[in-house]
Amino acid sequence: MALFGIKNGLKIFGSEAEADVLNGTSDPSQAAGISAPLGSLYLKSDGVSYKKTGAADTDWQAYSEIEGGGLLWSTLSGADTAVVSEGYVLDSSSAAFTVTMPAAPEVGDTVGFAGLGDIETNNVTVDLNGLNMNGSGDDLVIDLNYCYFEMLYTGDATTGWVLSNTDESGNVDNIQAFIGNDDNVDSAVTEFTEENYIVGGDALEDAIDKLDMALADTDATASGAGDDYTALEARVTTNEGDITTNEGDITTNEGNITTNATNISTNASGITALETYTGSAGASAPDYNQENYVTDGDSLEEAVSKLDAALQVVDDLATTGVNWRAAIEAATGDAVLTGVGDYGPTDHFSDDDTPFWTHDDWQDGDEVLSTNATTSGIIYTWNDGADQWVETDALEANNAVSVRYDFLDAPGSQEDGAAYMMNADETEVIKIADFDLENAASIALSSAYDSATASGTISSSDSVESAIEKLDFRADASASDISALDARVTTNEGDIITNAGDITTNATDIATNASGILANDGEIADLEAAVGSSTGLAGMDYTSTDYVTVDSSTVDAISALDLGLSTLDTATTSGIARIDTNVDNLDTAHDNLAAAVLKEATTSVAGSATDEVLDTVPQAGNLGAKWFAIAYDGSGNRYACEIYAMHDGTTSADLTEYAILTIGTKLKIDFDVSANGTNMSLTADNNDSTSVTIKTQRITVQTASVDTTAVIS
Repeated sequence: MALFGIKNGLKIFGSEAEADVLNGTSDPSQAAGISAPLGSLYLKSDGVSYKKTGAADTDWQAYSEIEGGGLLWSTLSGADTAVVSEGYVLDSSSAAFTVTMPAAPEVGDTVGFAGLGDIETNNVTVDLNGLNMNGSGDDLVIDLNYCYFEMLYTGDATTGWVLSNTDESGNVDNIQAFIGNDDNVDSAVTEFTEENYIVGGDALEDAIDKLDMALADTDATASGAGDDYTALEARVTTNEGDITTNEGDITTNEGNITTNATNISTNASGITALETYTGSAGASAPDYNQENYVTDGDSLEEAVSKLDAALQVVDDLATTGVNWRAAIEAATGDAVLTGVGDYGPTDHFSDDDTPFWTHDDWQDGDEVLSTNATTSGIIYTWNDGADQWVETDALEANNAVSVRYDFLDAPGSQEDGAAYMMNADETEVIKIADFDLENAASIALSSAYDSATASGTISSSDSVESAIEKLDFRADASASDISALDARVTTNEGDIITNAGDITTNATDIATNASGILANDGEIADLEAAVGSSTGLAGMDYTSTDYVTVDSSTVDAISALDLGLSTLDTATTSGIARIDTNVDNLDTAHDNLAAAVLKEATTSVAGSATDEVLDTVPQAGNLGAKWFAIAYDGSGNRYACEIYAMHDGTTSADLTEYAILTIGTKLKIDFDVSANGTNMSLTADNNDSTSVTIKTQRITVQTASVDTTAVIS
């Protein structure tokens, strides 16, 4: 693979002299030859290369056969179609543009690309022209400054083009988006810094997709809770207004009682009927003692109707969503053997003998969920006496079940637990959670984490940490709002109790005056209007729903509905607490991945300085490290490379430097690595007299797996 292209006039600077790199169609050792400094390189069009070995113009010696002679490089600043065996320096300083790949490449055809310093701002798109790249038909977007890579056509229609360094420098498609690089200047690229539902085998992009969907679910839940808080606050405000109205009504009632006492003489039977349907025996006070949502100004019929409707709405909300089945033993995607005697002492659950559990490990009554396409959603039970698996149940739409062991298709990939759900059209069983996240203990948020000011709505441009900060901010705000609402509700309840006492006193006065009732049909009519009817719910404009029937007394109905609604209110508070716990788990899970995967450092190295330490890696727990390094001075000169180093655990360490790029005058930087048994250090010597700045990004290769998970309940 060519690391750089050759054009007339390119100079090679060595320790001995300056040499030219030339190309052409003639043999430089024949006829008049070609004049060039000693040590120069000449590439003939037929692929033969020559070295200048003497002073005469014909002193050229052929020393290698090179297929194709490398890439021919040129600068491209606008839309064009690429040509095989050519490389393009992409100048997007004016605007973004698109390069179209060749339409009919052959096996081994190569095209190269190198990006300048404006490509993060003005991206360059590589149109694959109907072919694939790395097995995908998606066009390639180049958005990383100073990147370099080559594309080679494999001749395979499925694979298509392949990238030369996707496993090395990772310069394509902006690796910063996958490892949470805060140096990424493109605000539209998600800064990935943590993970939740990710399993050990996930690719970085798959991991980000899972997190994005999980956070969207959490955000929707939090938004719904916010709507509930708003509705609750509105109801509290209404209650406070009603309390004020009731206090005025109480004063009015006291005056009316004095007036009525002189006129009451008859209709004792009407009073008795009212007492029966309002829950009071004889002339005693009603035994109503639940005061949560009903106001003093409501008639009895209004109170019953409001509470019944409210309880129905809350109950409907509480019963929608996923129905959970009792936990079972395992799940597997393999086909199921259900014949009698299909299992010997060493046989297994599946028909491909993947070594999950042997026959002797299954207990009578153990249940297994099939995720196989043929039997998806069916639950099988082991019948020890019959020595076979029996189909006993199946998941229905929106039903979910948790399993203690998650048996995947490949040996060695057994996981400790998971949750599965049948989709709405009952065509597929979907895994919705893993409970075996291997590394949950060490994930943490970054030191810059601050939820105190992280207001706003989560968007696609947020990093994972930013999304968590916003959720945390909303959760704290919600908790504060709930606290304030709770205090207001407590105050309101006290006022309602006080009002209830006043109403009880008034009722006693009415009972005292009852012995003098002789007339006042008009007054009785007013009372009937206040409670809806003189014959209770049976005579009202009331339609029974789920909680109150026409046979209920009014007070009994209000008491039952009010108590039920209060219980559901408590359950809602418990659900909000679970959301807060999950957000805390996300907080706990944040920084470990970023800390384990990437570290940045910027070091100023004075002119002629030696052994300047750029970065230090603890030897304990780390086998080695890889650095992306860029050195630059104040004159526009840049030197970029990749460095891979490892140590033996004591004082021996070594490195390799590759993927070197230079812009302007080559900076004379030498890198080295050393170990002392405790730390491995990357150092640099500056062999120029002027100072340079060296920026490094480091990825460590750790001894143990990085804990990158968190449990969401």
